[in-house]
Amino acid sequence: MAAVTGLRNHEMSREAINIAQRFEGIEGDTKSYDILNVIKRIKRSLGLNGTDIEILEKLFLFSQKQDWVEGARPIVWPSNFLLSEETGIEIRSIQRSLSKLVRKCLIAPKDSPTGKRYGRRTGGIRTSIVEGYGFDLSPLAVRYEEFLDLHDQQKAIMEHYRSINKRITIAKKSINMIINAAIDAGLAGDWIENYSDTTKRSKDIDDAQKTLSALLLVQEELNEAYNIAIKTTKMTRQRDKNVMHIENTTDINISICNENVSKRNCSTEQSSIYLKIAKRDLMGMQKNSVSNLMPQQEENSSEPIKLSYGLVKKACPEFQNYLKGETVADYMNAAETVRIMLGVSKDGWLQAQNAMGQNQSIVAIAIMLENFEKINNHGGYLRGMTKKAVAGDLNLVGSLIGLVQ
Repeated sequence: MAAVTGLRNHEMSREAINIAQRFEGIEGDTKSYDILNVIKRIKRSLGLNGTDIEILEKLFLFSQKQDWVEGARPIVWPSNFLLSEETGIEIRSIQRSLSKLVRKCLIAPKDSPTGKRYGRRTGGIRTSIVEGYGFDLSPLAVRYEEFLDLHDQQKAIMEHYRSINKRITIAKKSINMIINAAIDAGLAGDWIENYSDTTKRSKDIDDAQKTLSALLLVQEELNEAYNIAIKTTKMTRQRDKNVMHIENTTDINISICNENVSKRNCSTEQSSIYLKIAKRDLMGMQKNSVSNLMPQQEENSSEPIKLSYGLVKKACPEFQNYLKGETVADYMNAAETVRIMLGVSKDGWLQAQNAMGQNQSIVAIAIMLENFEKINNHGGYLRGMTKKAVAGDLNLVGSLIGLVQ
């Protein structure tokens, strides 16, 4: 039966026709719709859109199982009008999609002498094609292994993409923990607040990698600044009141795009996307913070700066099982119970408090409990932490962030 004029054998279709000539049937247990399903999964890699896939799927519906065996050819001959009627797509759009499918060597035109699309079978729909002029779907079968390889490559890329996004999430959490710890500890300086809200999900793997690199750089800079602020604040508090000191020694100005960072290919424009600088008086503690329940220290006190108990609860969930409330006394009682359970001597516990201060000694016990199975001698482990505290090398925030990750 005659149909609307189809595509003729022009230069753009020669390659598709040559591929179709290599058709020897579908191998093994593969079904024609297995091929279509793979094409759907890799449509973006092939440069196809939703309309192209819908048209291709309709062409498949006009083929039969017996058309895909060796010695036959999966030729279909629906008119553009029929395709438009069944899909609701305009004829002009259908023509563009058919041309694209031919250019990409997914289908091959099989033109009649008059340029019309038509065909007939020996009998009913389950019989073989006697003659057919329209579109040959053979290139899809011939290139099936190629499509499978492309799907595997795409799958590997997506797994890598997901892995990068996971690392981005971890980096954001780590950055926020450092910032929150600095704010809760009352460290002076310009700290970045609500950092996670400043980045958006990356569109592709290259964009994601750039985002991750920038975040890791920020994390490194913040961690270094935090450690400097810890040591500087401790030194400042230990100075004699009569000793003149520079007031801005703890005024740490965090900036990702400084001279050193720019050498690592971080532009000011890029950093503005990732950073939102919020200046704030960080020497005061939040009104409802548990840390506020701690006694106020004199300026020349040797008591180390306070850490956020909120961060401790996130990093050390086991410790929460021993808490009966949210006061400092509750935290101290829980730490006392845990240290007895861990076999830490009272003398070692008092030495830790003298070196670290009450707040940090509680955090140390919570960290030891969370790492219970990894520590062979808890008493010796606490003595090691005490020595680091005396030397000014103890970094409990780093340990807490490691536990959360």
